[in-house]
Amino acid sequence: MVHDIDFAVLPKNSDFEPWREEVKRRVEGIGGKVISFGEVISNFLYKGVQINLFPCPSDDAWGVTLMWATGPKGHTMGMTIKARKKGC
Repeated sequence: MVHDIDFAVLPKNSDFEPWREEVKRRVEGIGGKVISFGEVISNFLYKGVQINLFPCPSDDAWGVTLMWATGPKGHTMGMTIKARKKGC
């Protein structure tokens, strides 16, 4: 059983507002429902499945966003602690 699906995305347009409106339009166009839409995480429902969208702030942050967005919670927390200890 799928509980949720996580996506880390790199928007083509650096202007967040038009990109957000386009994504919302497309989600609703395929029958999805926008639950929340923020700059860090957005949540949608599609056919009863929660979809989490994590916009990546830059090309350089892609790996971190992907790990944070899709990794198991315990692993992500452990990696965050290690990064903070290294001054990241």
